[in-house]
Amino acid sequence: MKNDDAGNFNGVAIITFQRFEGARKAVSKLNGLSFSSKYPNLKVGFYSENEAEKRTDNQDDYEEEKPNYNNNNYSQKPSSNIYAERFNTLISTDVRGSLSQNISVSHMFDPSVDQLKVVEDSIRKACKSFGNILHIFLDNQDTNGMVYIRFDNTIGSQNAAQRLPSLRGTWSPASSKLPLPQVTYESDAQYLSMFNLK
Repeated sequence: MKNDDAGNFNGVAIITFQRFEGARKAVSKLNGLSFSSKYPNLKVGFYSENEAEKRTDNQDDYEEEKPNYNNNNYSQKPSSNIYAERFNTLISTDVRGSLSQNISVSHMFDPSVDQLKVVEDSIRKACKSFGNILHIFLDNQDTNGMVYIRFDNTIGSQNAAQRLPSLRGTWSPASSKLPLPQVTYESDAQYLSMFNLK
């Protein structure tokens, strides 16, 4: 693989799924996702045998594109598994309920360890890119680390439902020990009555 103009290596991963549905789900949830400013806009798509044959036909070009691996490149310790956790969370998170502008997400923080203000500020910051928040509540009395968010439209709630669970490692050091988040769309009537909103 060639480096880009800035000298960054564009890595490639090929993942084989047992069922097509798993591959389709991975592509729909991961394509265009930004894990961090260091890894913006992932390009995820389907890979076919035809592409592999094209690569074999152009083997000379491929040899020139190989990165230079040497022992010095791997002298530092591997970083945390935050990106692996984000990937696993994205692939396994199914959204329950009927589409609405309200979501609840379980296991977004550990109430016994995490600082509620830090978690809330981080979630608000993350949600700015998803849509406009009308209401947010973090239930530190619930051991499931529940977060409730009301957006001004369903686009915001859809974006949050797909991407927010994968970001919990950025504000919760205990995230790797927590169960995977569960996202649920809450109806307007249920959400408004739950928090006495009008």
